Amino acid sequence: MTARPRRPLVLRLRYMLILDVVCVLLAVLLAFVIRYEALIRVWPYVRRNWPLFLVAPAVRVCTYLAFRLYHRLWRYASVKELEAILWA
Repeated sequence: MTARPRRPLVLRLRYMLILDVVCVLLAVLLAFVIRYEALIRVWPYVRRNWPLFLVAPAVRVCTYLAFRLYHRLWRYASVKELEAILWA
């Protein structure tokens, strides 16, 4: 009996990573807009703090990968998965 290919898991992981990075970047941008109370004039602050836009998604993705949060089947989530999220 041959093993099934794991292609759906790889595709799901890829899309979850991309979506997560986009959400983190938008959250950081929104934090700058709220902090400096300027929707249009926020770009000088963003240019000055550009490393934050690299560090925040990198730390989050690495943390989620270390705790295997992208590999969970959330349809069947239980207390064990909730504990993994809280520890992350």
